[in-house]
Amino acid sequence: MPNEVQGRMDEVFDKMAKGMTRQQRIKANDKAMDLFEERFKENFLRSMNNHGESILRTLTREKTTGGTVAIGFSKQGKKAYLARFHNDGWVPRNQYGGPYPVHGSQPMVYGKHFWENTEEEAKHGDLGKRMSEREIEYWKKIMDGKARGGGN
Repeated sequence: MPNEVQGRMDEVFDKMAKGMTRQQRIKANDKAMDLFEERFKENFLRSMNNHGESILRTLTREKTTGGTVAIGFSKQGKKAYLARFHNDGWVPRNQYGGPYPVHGSQPMVYGKHFWENTEEEAKHGDLGKRMSEREIEYWKKIMDGKARGGGN
């Protein structure tokens, strides 16, 4: 008997999940992305010694057809390449395109890796837990409404 009830509940949950609209998925992912963006900005500013506000102003979100939300720097802001250089680092070149000679090796400006640090916190740290909790809270509200017969 308990297995029958479990099977029927799984069917009910599957039907409810299929009934989630793209807008609902986007809203849930947006709620989680708010926390990611906030932490990303903190990591960025800390690694840049509280400089780089003009780069952060070009931070945007893109919503996909599947309902996911991606964060990045806009092409219109024309500063994404600066953020990439600061994140990844670079090898300086002289006016002829060649490397500067520094005792037989190339100098390297090391990256600050603020993007990777934020992703690591989202995967394995407190940030990921908080993002999941925020998303689950939203889905519980939606599921509760559907269970009561409401649309949202």
